[in-house]
Amino acid sequence: MKKLDTEYTLITGASKGLGKAIAFELAQRNINLLLVALPNEGLEKIAGNLNNSKIIVDFKELDISNTDEREDFLQLVKKEYRLSGLINNAGMGGNEYFLNEKLSEMHAMLEVNIVAAVLCTRSLFPLLLKNKNSYILNISSLAAFSPIAYKSVYPATKGFIHQFTLSLQEEFKNKDILISVVHPGPMRTNNEISNRLKNRGYLTRKLTLSPDDAAKAIVRKLFKRKSIIYLHSWQRLAYILMRIIPTPISVLLLSRIARKELKNRSK
Repeated sequence: MKKLDTEYTLITGASKGLGKAIAFELAQRNINLLLVALPNEGLEKIAGNLNNSKIIVDFKELDISNTDEREDFLQLVKKEYRLSGLINNAGMGGNEYFLNEKLSEMHAMLEVNIVAAVLCTRSLFPLLLKNKNSYILNISSLAAFSPIAYKSVYPATKGFIHQFTLSLQEEFKNKDILISVVHPGPMRTNNEISNRLKNRGYLTRKLTLSPDDAAKAIVRKLFKRKSIIYLHSWQRLAYILMRIIPTPISVLLLSRIARKELKNRSK
């Protein structure tokens, strides 16, 4: 089967966490996949596990924050693939005192969280418009709705993704393409994070999901054509609270949590 004869969904950051879980959910729906992740993260094995007689799973290892690597990959996709879906999942986070954070790490976060998402969307948008019921899913975060000290760059990048998505939704509302955004809360991606989340408050614990559970909810609601995806009622409540609570208060409360984590990490 030629690649241009069948439709693919492209997922960035597909080697672990939420991206990997979404890939498995889409594979169960018999959707062909093009997976992207950094080298040496086991992407070939993941693609092999997903490949079966019903779907094709291709993969490409690259640093999506690298301008040349990203552009070469996008040109390859435009030449060789037919896209019906784009999931901008690749992202970087972090919790650090601003003056201790390396400039290289800040630059990488901006490149991955903002630049790569915007340029991949712009470059591949014409391909998506050629197919009926195509979709773009941008992964934001609940952190998008409040500044957070000691995480100063991360929430700003996720706020950008939220606004970027809503702008595209308005501009292309009369086109046959779904443009969605999801704002996941905390996720139990490894034992260290899981243990850290146990020490947080009641609402945080209620908001916490595993990547597998989050992916199930995201994919289910994506194919119900939801433009803004909330994973569960607790997350909708958190969204409402963060919009209602004055920013100075939300900054204070969330920054206290981030500062506590930094202090515990240094012990």
